[in-house]
Amino acid sequence: YARVGLPFVMGTTGGDRQKLEATVRANTDASFAAVIAPNMGKQIVALQAMLEQMATNFPGSFSGYELKITESHQSTKADTSGTAKAVADTL
Repeated sequence: YARVGLPFVMGTTGGDRQKLEATVRANTDASFAAVIAPNMGKQIVALQAMLEQMATNFPGSFSGYELKITESHQSTKADTSGTAKAVADTL
């Protein structure tokens, strides 16, 4: 998509994110639009945005607390959720 200048939205947690971002940047200019996110659910996007804003405006808010993320998936899911990893990174 980037090579032909077609803006895109991609929901993925797989692959090498840094390589994907570098590929998009190398094949586009500053006006190109692309959204690459681990989860497109508005509730998860809102949660991550809120956590990022909280970290910026209220550093140390979670000091003294132990934070845990619990995920639930079908029994055949072999790996950790990319969404859980992204939320953990935000925390």
